[in-house]
Amino acid sequence: AERFPVGQKMEYEDGRIFRFALVGGADLVIGNVVQGTDTTAENNLTPVAAAVGDSVIDVTMGNIAAIDYFKGGYIYVEVTPALGDCYKIGAHAAFAASSGQEVPLADGETVRTTITSTTRLSMVRNPWAGVILLTTTALSMPVGVAVSIGATTEWCWVQTRGPCAVLVASALGEAVSVCAKDDTAGSADVSGAFTEAPIGIAMQTGPGSEPSCSLVYLTID
Repeated sequence: AERFPVGQKMEYEDGRIFRFALVGGADLVIGNVVQGTDTTAENNLTPVAAAVGDSVIDVTMGNIAAIDYFKGGYIYVEVTPALGDCYKIGAHAAFAASSGQEVPLADGETVRTTITSTTRLSMVRNPWAGVILLTTTALSMPVGVAVSIGATTEWCWVQTRGPCAVLVASALGEAVSVCAKDDTAGSADVSGAFTEAPIGIAMQTGPGSEPSCSLVYLTID
């Protein structure tokens, strides 16, 4: 059940941090790196003009979206006027792939700079909404490591900081930088390229044959 807002942080006394996440289209596997949802269809959106103080932004959507799909996510300005403004999205009705779709801002959020029809906006789902196992070609940023068998469309906690047993694709040396592996689904490996997203530091040398886990100090959060 959605007992907390999506992305809610929980921190233990020893510094470990977890985030409350909604599982996407497949069950999670303990120890696997998980990523957010790809929402690239909602880039470069054309809005209706909005004044300072407005709490709703009307846009032309590029895709349909279910009720509250973007709740807790963000809408931001990528082309001026109002360049750089970013707002949290509130609860919303289902979106159609058409003009006039109302995007309510979260409580306490209002438009800070006038938006015009030449402004361009993008919408991004909350990083912890619809999480899935890291794919061989990443769809989004790594958002944690599964610490339970999270079932499809259910809520669970994923770990983002502190000591965590993580699936690895090869042996790690102590104190090496660890990244989200770019060619082995769900796993981590020694950082080796600027295009690989770092997730932490290896705490101990571990076995390298798959499937195996090593203890990694996560630094995602």
